[in-house]
Amino acid sequence: ALDPDIQIERNLTATPELKTKNGQSYTRFLIAKNDRVKVNGQWEKGERTSVSCVAYDQEAEMICRTFQRGHMVVAAGRFTMGARRNSEGVVVPDNQLTIRMIGASPRFATVHIEPAQRAQPETGPVVAPTTYWAVKAPGSGLA
Repeated sequence: ALDPDIQIERNLTATPELKTKNGQSYTRFLIAKNDRVKVNGQWEKGERTSVSCVAYDQEAEMICRTFQRGHMVVAAGRFTMGARRNSEGVVVPDNQLTIRMIGASPRFATVHIEPAQRAQPETGPVVAPTTYWAVKAPGSGLA
């Protein structure tokens, strides 16, 4: 099956803020890139491209704790294209990247990775195994 996920590298236009709706945490933010072109030996501003993003739950919390305005990120997720009516009733594009993974871009920065401590999952009572899938049998290679 074709995976519709995309990956992009852009800068955050504002520091993400965590919000909650119906008990679910989320954040919406914009990532953008301003191209620069060389004209007669001088650099000038070129086309600006931006992508509206949304992240939910733990991913949203991590984004709000980690990133600030101006940080360059590499983001991956599902890109959806649509349209909606704005407050004046005009139909405008409503494209969005639902973030599945995001991280700091190492392109212009040194990135230090510090693994997060995860809570141990709760387990039920320890039960002695009742089925043995490997037995010591002649020729089995088990000593």
